[in-house]
Amino acid sequence: MLQRALLAQVEHANADEAPGVEHRHCPYCGRRAAPEAFLTEAQETFVRGYASALEADVRYERLRQVHERLDLNPYVTFALVRGEQVLPRLPAEADDMRRVAVVCCGDELKLRGNLDGGFFCHQCGIRHASSG
Repeated sequence: MLQRALLAQVEHANADEAPGVEHRHCPYCGRRAAPEAFLTEAQETFVRGYASALEADVRYERLRQVHERLDLNPYVTFALVRGEQVLPRLPAEADDMRRVAVVCCGDELKLRGNLDGGFFCHQCGIRHASSG
């Protein structure tokens, strides 16, 4: 999912090689959407910051390659300065969610709140009754 979210933010020459969209389901309402549609605001901020740092690094590497070949053309000069690369960090995740088994796909979800109405499998969308 992170790879797909970054692909949407960072320009790729080989974007056609990216994995296809595997839709997911909201565990609360069952709505089907691309996985990145379910990112929290903190996760989206992290992805944007990470993408920005990644783009800066790619830009630096591209310019570094040109800089190494400048001796072939002494009339073109520039100074290459690597910017400070600060990768964002996700804040520590609060332990306020309940782990529930999703038996249909052999997975586990972390859910918040009252599950009296049941929940949906995030992979296949099957509705499950709450187990307590």
